[in-house]
Amino acid sequence: MSPIPGIVAAWKRDLPYDTETPVLLSASTAAGQDKSDVHGRVRALYDHHTVLSDAWNPEVTDVVEFGISHPCSAFDRWPEYLVTNDHGDVIDVWRTDFRRSSIDTMLNESARKAAHAR
Repeated sequence: MSPIPGIVAAWKRDLPYDTETPVLLSASTAAGQDKSDVHGRVRALYDHHTVLSDAWNPEVTDVVEFGISHPCSAFDRWPEYLVTNDHGDVIDVWRTDFRRSSIDTMLNESARKAAHAR
């Protein structure tokens, strides 16, 4: 297969690019099988899709993962982020509620958990 442009269902809202465009980190089939031969570079971000240039071996339904250079601009758009392990299993949820009361509650919960763990 030769390099072709690729269209990805990810967009500006999902992939902030304050500093640099997102970087394609990995890809897998819809069934979760690793596809280490998939490559590409983000050429453009639009409201409803991302264009990859020099795309190599992406197929319809592949799941691609991107790294973003500056996640802070996504925090105001998404109140929760799923943290996954290397197998894609959700292991935690990060919440981005920056109200002072929520920060105090979170700190109190963390202190309580740390005291309980001792």
